[in-house]
Formats: sequence, structure tokens, C-alpha cells
Amino acid sequence: MLMDGQDYLDQISATTAPSGPASKFDLKNIMSSKLFRIIGASVILLILLIIVGNILSSAANKGRNLAEQLEVRLTNLTAMLDEDCNTYLKDANLRSYNSSLSGILKNTDTQLTEYLTEAYDFTTKNIPAGIQEEETDYIEALKAELEEARLNGLYDRTYINSISTEINLIIALEENILERISSEKLIDILEQSISSLTSILESYENFNNS
Repeated sequence: MLMDGQDYLDQISATTAPSGPASKFDLKNIMSSKLFRIIGASVILLILLIIVGNILSSAANKGRNLAEQLEVRLTNLTAMLDEDCNTYLKDANLRSYNSSLSGILKNTDTQLTEYLTEAYDFTTKNIPAGIQEEETDYIEALKAELEEARLNGLYDRTYINSISTEINLIIALEENILERISSEKLIDILEQSISSLTSILESYENFNNS
């Protein structure tokens, strides 16, 4: 039996048409697949590593900046102790404490400078200008305070309070640096300094309470 043209086209359409509903993009199945979970976990881990790396890098840079600030402060304070305080102090015990403190600061400053030079090719010329300016203003304000006390005949008493405060501030700065570094050499330098400063601070406090 012969088919007309329309019957023939209908038969072809019937044989080529999909037997079931058209397949759909199943996002739920893809997201629940093992491969997708592995890829997702890898991406998250990579992001976390980048974040942690940035945090550690930032902490290390901050530790370096604080170490450079400490170096400048030690240098400036030692110079003031040797040039001004040693000249104007009247009490023999205070002069002895002053010399001991100067020696502690010089020792720490020398070790710290050596470490910074080895680790970062440090020189005083490449200390950030902001740190230099801040520390210069800081030491000048301290000198002005002591000079006013000298003019009023209160140098020794003011010296005890001011220098005790400075020792505490240096210890706090060193402890701040310790929280941000991993170098065993620098840790050793700072821990020795804190121990020595804590000991000399007791001498100042005992004198102040006597």
C-alpha cells in the first residue's frame, strides 16, 4: 500500500522524536557529586591559605616595623641617660641605676641592630621617616619634662617616675614584638632584655618606695 507524502513525513517524525521527556540540566546532582565536593573543598582551602598567608605576612611586617621603632627608642633613650641624666642626677644610687639601665639598653640595641642588619639589611638611613619623627618628638618631650623638673629642683624625683614609666613602655613594646615574630634569635634578644629591664625596674621602684 502506497503512502502519500503527508503519511510519510508523519512516520519519519514519529521515529525520530524522543520517546521520553527532554533531559534537563540537573544542578542538584552535580553539586552533590563527589568531584564537585572535592573541587569546592580545594577552592576553600586555597582561599584560607591565601588569607592566612596574608595575615602572617602582615604580622611579620608589623613585627619588623616595631623592632625598628624599638631600635630608635633604645638609641635615643640611651643617649639621654648618658648625656643628661648622668650629669644632673644628684643621688649616687640613682646614678648607679642610671648607668646600669644604660648598659642594658646599649646591649639590647647592639644585638637588635645586628639582627636587623642580618635579616633585613637594616641601616638607620632606611628607617621609615614616620618612625624617626615620632621617636624624635617622643624623646624631646621627655627631655623637656626632665629639664623643667631640673629647673624646679625636682630632677631626681621626676627622673624616677619618668624612667620607671619608660622601662615599662619598652617592656610592653618588646612583648608586643614577641607576639608577632618567629625568629628564635630575636625572641632570645627580647626575652633577655625583658628580664634585665624587669630586674632594674625593681631597683627604681624600691628606691621610690624607700
